[in-house]
Amino acid sequence: MTPFRRAAFAVLSLAAVIGMAGAAHGQIAPSRSGSSSLQFMDRSESMRTLVLFGRCYARRARADSLSLIATRPTSREEAEIYRRLFRRDVICLGPGTSMSAPLAYVRGVIAEGFAYVEEGIPASHLLAAPTVDQVRNVSDAARCYAAGHRGEVRALIAIRPGTREEFDAVSAMMAGIRACLPAGARFEIDATVIRYRLVEGLLRLAPAAPARPGN
Repeated sequence: MTPFRRAAFAVLSLAAVIGMAGAAHGQIAPSRSGSSSLQFMDRSESMRTLVLFGRCYARRARADSLSLIATRPTSREEAEIYRRLFRRDVICLGPGTSMSAPLAYVRGVIAEGFAYVEEGIPASHLLAAPTVDQVRNVSDAARCYAAGHRGEVRALIAIRPGTREEFDAVSAMMAGIRACLPAGARFEIDATVIRYRLVEGLLRLAPAAPARPGN
């Protein structure tokens, strides 16, 4: 993600529409409007479908999942790996089925899917908690917050994404998340994306170094 811009801060309710299409290829792509072949489902049903996909993909396509999670969110590398992984038939989608969803959601459900994988995230993908002056993007801020609020972030995994319950839970965390932002930094982002950044931050958080004797 690019460095914070000086834009008005807001936590937005879920606005993206996630659709399921009966297309010829199982392919996930960024959402786009206008398609006669696209059949939109109720948003909660769409999110449940996407969540199940993420759990399946994290388990059955572990190497590919980790290659996506290892990239910096919203970077060119992330976009390139995303296109490479999902331009062909995709494991965990039914025959003749495709999904269309924002990249941030696809990455998010895959990252959260690792919470249900016995092996979890390997040590090679763990990151230290940044200090406030090291925070450069939302993912850094999420990891900073998660380091001191593991229980609160872990509780998000049990909440269905895209719901009012999720919105309220994320909103309650915003004061703590703001405390992880550099002075003057602001961002405008969807509550569900914040949820996924927080959960990924927790899953990738390296264990705190043990205190030295005498400290």
